Amino acid sequence: MSSSSPSVAASIGTGDAQSAAEAGSSLHGDATAGFHFLDAARIDPQRSPVVLVSCGSYNPVHSSHVDLLKCAWRKIDADGLCIAGCRGAPCQVIGCVMSPVNDGYKKAGLAPFSFRFNVCQAAIAAEPHFTVDPWEGQQPTAVRSYLVFRHVLEAAKAQLARDVSPAVADKLQVCFACGADLFNTFYIPGTWDLALLQKIFEEFHIAVAARVGSASPIETMRTARPLTHASHPGVTLNMATFTDRVCVFDIPANETSSTLVRNRLAAKQSIEHLVASACVPLLESSDSPYVAISVPPAS
Repeated sequence: MSSSSPSVAASIGTGDAQSAAEAGSSLHGDATAGFHFLDAARIDPQRSPVVLVSCGSYNPVHSSHVDLLKCAWRKIDADGLCIAGCRGAPCQVIGCVMSPVNDGYKKAGLAPFSFRFNVCQAAIAAEPHFTVDPWEGQQPTAVRSYLVFRHVLEAAKAQLARDVSPAVADKLQVCFACGADLFNTFYIPGTWDLALLQKIFEEFHIAVAARVGSASPIETMRTARPLTHASHPGVTLNMATFTDRVCVFDIPANETSSTLVRNRLAAKQSIEHLVASACVPLLESSDSPYVAISVPPAS
């Protein structure tokens, strides 16, 4: 997958929307646990606060994952009103949340959550307004992205209501930051649970990284046929009705990917230009699950 799109591992998979909702009612963890970046001193009560959330395998995390969030932040802050639902107030991004996928996803070659989590923490060590949320990985099984977004919204709202004001908390928006490759999986039949995908568009916002010169995701939304699937009779998702909940931002061309990082680790090659410097010792250590991976010889 390209650098502009974190892994879809946290998001894809078919399944019944009702069972996913039922799973949400039994998930572990405290929704009121604090996010350190919610600093009351820097939150403008006259603006609508936005938390960016990125879900993915992070197998392992690389610099372009962090760059995607930074670019989304700059786009939203610069445009101010590019996100619907902000009640006429300019937006203020107050932090970014990275949520590594649960081990229960059982993706081939997926490193243990604890290792991926630690590497993600090292990757954002120099970013005071970023955090890695362990909630998804601590659940007893794989978690739908919709439930991750709901968790972040509830936790951040509770903290803002306590530390800033209920009025500011009530304006909070959660925005899913992703790459165009992931966004395009919305149109692949059976890849997403349509009922939950519709809830994502209804309740949250999406910031999509688009490559310069590529088709606009918003234009695709306007022209694509409504989505249906046999596993969700009666559910029709017309993406054209949600264009005001999506903003598109440019990201520099970059071919960095988690696959490239893994392959270079297995081949004992340098990864210093692909990941944050704080990640290198972890990824190259004898405990790294990636160093033992064998790479087929080049043909």
